[in-house]
Amino acid sequence: MVASAEVRVIDCIGCKRRLPANAFYPSHLTNRLYRCKDCSRDESRLRATKKRLSDPEAYRQRANERARRRTARLLHDPRNARQRLLYQAKSRALAKGLAFDLTIEDVEIPDVCPLLGIPLIPSRGEGVGPTRNSPSLDRIDPKQGYVRGNVWVVSHFANAIKRDASAEDLIKIGTALLQTQQQR
Repeated sequence: MVASAEVRVIDCIGCKRRLPANAFYPSHLTNRLYRCKDCSRDESRLRATKKRLSDPEAYRQRANERARRRTARLLHDPRNARQRLLYQAKSRALAKGLAFDLTIEDVEIPDVCPLLGIPLIPSRGEGVGPTRNSPSLDRIDPKQGYVRGNVWVVSHFANAIKRDASAEDLIKIGTALLQTQQQR
């Protein structure tokens, strides 16, 4: 024979109902004045509404600050490297007036840089910034925007070299370096 467990019943001071203990937040059961989950939620919403209406500008600023911190936290997480590349590219496209039609599926980060053959490692933590091995979204034809078929992921180092020199300049430098090394 199974003994039946006795259910603790508590009076809510908000709605005046007699409810089982699981209708209350556990932290609220330590007080002598008990308020059920429904009443606690309603009271919390009412407080938030009053606060929002009393100073709408301050509320808007706090909400914007929370959103900014959440975005920064997500973008600096190395697990979100594709999202970060997409977000940064969209910001650059808007600032420069370039076309943008990429989605997260269009951004594939290879294990190694296709130009230099070095491993691609997303940077970690806020304030670290890109390293030589950080993935970077590169436009194949800079005149076109960030559109499908015109982007690929290379290392930050390769993108910086490519950004600052033309293909002809790179060939001249490479040829000169090879000749100098062969003469030694």
